[in-house]
Amino acid sequence: MLTESSYSQTNKLTFIYCENCGQFKNLYLDTDAGQLDCISFVDGVGNFDTVKSKSTIIEIENIKLNILDIDALIEAKKALNRKKDLQAIVELEAIIAI
Repeated sequence: MLTESSYSQTNKLTFIYCENCGQFKNLYLDTDAGQLDCISFVDGVGNFDTVKSKSTIIEIENIKLNILDIDALIEAKKALNRKKDLQAIVELEAIIAI
């Protein structure tokens, strides 16, 4: 299933055509391995190129993945200003302090 970030959970798509991909800001793909977030912008960090420059490459099961570095992750969580991220910010900042 594909879900566009501005859609409600009831507006799920079962497929998408490549020519329509540009209309989505963020896509959330439900896969057998779990949800895959395809995002074009991260609040507090920036657009794709900026996010990529602030990422670290990790490898899981022979697949290389870019993940936000810890400083960028903290900035993203601060920018979102969600209650559920407050403790994570404290914990991430404690990790940096070690």
